[in-house]
Amino acid sequence: MVDDTQAFTGGHQLCDSADPWVNGVIVTHQEYSFHPNAKGHGQEAADLKEYLLSIGALS
Repeated sequence: MVDDTQAFTGGHQLCDSADPWVNGVIVTHQEYSFHPNAKGHGQEAADLKEYLLSIGALS
């Protein structure tokens, strides 16, 4: 399991960032509200790749 609890810190939080990696409220598509946006998903993918490399699951 990859712990991504810190993935959205460092200037990418929802409420206090000019470049959030998490969606705010999206009235027309509520299922996307408070979930990662494209940049957030990119960071999650990078974190997963880093983890898989660290355990030798990728080369």
